Amino acid sequence: MTTKVTGMMQTSTKGGDISSASPCVIDTDGDYFDVTGTTNFAAFTVAAGRRFTIQFDGALTMTHHATNLDLPGGANITTAAGDVAEFFATGTNTVQCVNYTKADGTAMVAGASAPSHRNDIINGGYLVNQENATAAADDAYSIGDLFLHVGEAAVTTSLQTSGGPQGDRKFARINIDTANKQSGWVYFLSNADCQDYIANGKMSFGIKIKTTSAAIDTVRIGLLKWTGTADSVTSDVVATWAQDGTNPTLATSWSYENTPADVNLTTSWVRHTVEDVTVDSDTNNLACFVWIDDGTIAEDDQFDVSEWQLNPGSTVNDFSTPSIAAVLDQVAYYVEQLVSSAVVGQYLGSGYAWNADNQTYPLYYRAKRTIPSGTISAAASWQITNRATSTDCASVAISGFGISNATFTTVGSSTINAFDPVLLRAKTTAASILLDARH
Repeated sequence: MTTKVTGMMQTSTKGGDISSASPCVIDTDGDYFDVTGTTNFAAFTVAAGRRFTIQFDGALTMTHHATNLDLPGGANITTAAGDVAEFFATGTNTVQCVNYTKADGTAMVAGASAPSHRNDIINGGYLVNQENATAAADDAYSIGDLFLHVGEAAVTTSLQTSGGPQGDRKFARINIDTANKQSGWVYFLSNADCQDYIANGKMSFGIKIKTTSAAIDTVRIGLLKWTGTADSVTSDVVATWAQDGTNPTLATSWSYENTPADVNLTTSWVRHTVEDVTVDSDTNNLACFVWIDDGTIAEDDQFDVSEWQLNPGSTVNDFSTPSIAAVLDQVAYYVEQLVSSAVVGQYLGSGYAWNADNQTYPLYYRAKRTIPSGTISAAASWQITNRATSTDCASVAISGFGISNATFTTVGSSTINAFDPVLLRAKTTAASILLDARH
C-alpha cells in the first residue's frame, strides 16, 4: 500500500548572506540564510506565509515584540556565532520564532545550571527605599539604597509607585537635568557572593527597562569584574564617558566581562537579558552597570528600571524577590536608617549622664558588612529628658563604631545632673541616623 503525504515536506534553499539591519530584510532567493554583522533589530521585512531559517554569524540583540517579533519566553535574545533560529511570518512583517538552537547546546530557558529562584541582587524590585535620595550626584547611592548613580552630571532620581512592570511593582527613574550628559546605575556584588559565580564559571543578568514620551533611544548593559582588593572597589566605575556605540572607559581594575551592545528602548516595559557570560578566576567583585548610550539627550529625558536579576549559570532566571521583611534585613546588612521622618517625642534609647555636659547612650543595630560610618541630624532635632525635665541638645555625636553597636553622645545643659539616667528622643521630624557599610 502506498500512502501519499501532502503539505508536510519542505525543500530548503540556501540564499545569499544577509547583512543585519533594523529591520532585517529577508530576501527571496532562498529560505536559509546567514545573517552577518552586529546591528540589533526588533522586526523583519518579510512577506506573509514565509518560513525561513537564519544562522547568525555574530553577536547582536533581537528585541522581543509581542506582534512584530515574538521570541521564546517573551525575552530579548543576544545571539552568538553559530546560533540557528527558525521563523514563520504569520502576516506581513509579523514574525514568530518557532525554534532557537544555541551553538553551545545550552537551553533557551533556565535549567539546572542555577537554582530557579535565585537572585543575588538585593532589592531588585525596589521594595525598600530608606534614604529616598532624589538629588543624585555622580558616584552617589540613590533610589533603592544599594544602587549607585554614576554620571557626567547630577540628575533627579525618583521612586515611581504606579505604572510598574507588574501590578504595583515599584521602579527607579532617572530624569536628565543637563542635556547630553551620560548617566546610569551600578549594583555591586560582594566578594563572598562572587564565589558561586567563579565556581560555576558563568553568569546571566536580566532587567526590565523602558523610557517615557521624553525618550531615551538606547542604553547598554555591562557586567563588570573587579580585580583589585576584594570589597574595596572604586565605586565610580567610569573613568571616561562615551556614547553612540562607544563604551565608557572603566576605572582602573574594572573591566567588561561581556561585550555591551545597544538596547533599544520603547515606552513599554521590556526585559533585556545578558546571558552566558564567563566569570574569570581572578574576579574579586562583580558589578552590573546599566547606562544611557544615546548621544543626543535632552533635558528632562527619562529612563526607568526595575526587576534586576543576577544568577550563576548560562541562562537568566525569572525575576525573583523575597518578602519585604527579608529584603529590609538584607539591605540593613549594608545600610540602615535607624531613625527617619521621626515622630516628635519618639525615643531612640536610654543612657547615663556622667555630668551636665556629657551623656552617653549605647546604640545597637543589625550587624553590618563592615564597620559602618554614621550620619546624624543636627543637634536641634534631638532632646534629652530625665526624671523631671527635658532639655535641648547642644551637640550630638556618634563614636566607637563596631559591627553592630556604637556610642551616641550628647551635650545637654545644667538641668541634667551627674549620674542621672537619661532618655534620648526626637525633638523634630528631622531627627535621623544613617549607618552606612556600602562599597
